[in-house]
Amino acid sequence: MTKRAKLKAKLKNVKQKSKLNQSNLNASFYHIISFLDYKQQHNNGNKQ
Repeated sequence: MTKRAKLKAKLKNVKQKSKLNQSNLNASFYHIISFLDYKQQHNNGNKQ
């Protein structure tokens, strides 16, 4: 494999990994927000 081919393959993987990381971050953010909403609803009924 030539240097140029290796560089192209490496850049392609970087783009794919970037998209994967972005989707993971979006999913994680959604889970945090949904958990906080759940806790807020749960705690509103149990005020002391």
